[in-house]
Amino acid sequence: MKLTRISILLTCFFGQAAMATALLDSSNYWVGAGLGAAQLEESSSKHETTMRAFSSKLDAGFDINDHLGLYASYDFMQYIPEDKDIHLGTLGLRGKYALTEQLKLVGKVGATSPFNEGDDSGFSTSMGLGMEYQLTHALSTRMGVDYYHDLSLRNDRKGDLYQAYWGLSYRFGQPDTPMVVIEEVVKEVPIEVIKEVVKEVQIEVIKEVVVEKEVRKHIFGDLIFKSNSSELASGYLFDDMVDLLADGESLGVAIVGHTDSLGSDSYNQALSLQRAQSVADYLQQKGIVSSRITVEGKGEAQPIADNKTSEGRALNRRVELSIY
Repeated sequence: MKLTRISILLTCFFGQAAMATALLDSSNYWVGAGLGAAQLEESSSKHETTMRAFSSKLDAGFDINDHLGLYASYDFMQYIPEDKDIHLGTLGLRGKYALTEQLKLVGKVGATSPFNEGDDSGFSTSMGLGMEYQLTHALSTRMGVDYYHDLSLRNDRKGDLYQAYWGLSYRFGQPDTPMVVIEEVVKEVPIEVIKEVVKEVQIEVIKEVVVEKEVRKHIFGDLIFKSNSSELASGYLFDDMVDLLADGESLGVAIVGHTDSLGSDSYNQALSLQRAQSVADYLQQKGIVSSRITVEGKGEAQPIADNKTSEGRALNRRVELSIY
């Protein structure tokens, strides 16, 4: 319990600037709900009992950064023997570690107090571990196990509670879908170009290095792929590229895949190459011979936006086609 309080105080003291920034960004706020089962191992001076029953969870919080955040939760458990349910309130720290673009490992530690138990013994320690899978920018499904140690219960009893749950969480301020970026650049001299691209809901900066001969570069966002996959979901977006290559038989195309920084370097490198190869396969299916196509994966090495935000990561997950 003391360790939990100290951790919260240190986070508040040293992370004031980061937390102030997070508080102003609605995309850092989330709410969630879950259903599951709980086991209460209860003890008193006279006897010990074990009980299993239905439980539920409501929680909310905000993320200071991609790895650390604060949360508050309310947990409910049926208390069958005395027909008086258990209600728990918790405040604590929540950490995340990205295993892939969509899958995250989640751990948390908090201070918990039961409601209406007739015992004012202060806070108990709680811990949790789980997984969270991102279905869309805003919606995630999750499952996990929480442990509440030495809860002060009615009639001078103490108890440890274990809870397993499944649920959903919703993050505010997220775009409805990943955005598709399409841009064409034509240059005939070596030059580095920094250009603002105006899209429906935002302005982004794309930095491009143009080679000596004429190059037409087209950038496509991750909406063209199925979630966390190299399988094309919107191949028809490349039909204009097919027509351009079909009309100019001397033209070639360089396809380069990119990812955001979530996940390991090796995973991102492999995924970027697989996505670039999927585009090449589509062009070949449409009649463009393989000798006119080069494929390369850059992984997370060449971002065009800030990987610290979900919007920036969505822009970095892209495939670039250069017609030359």
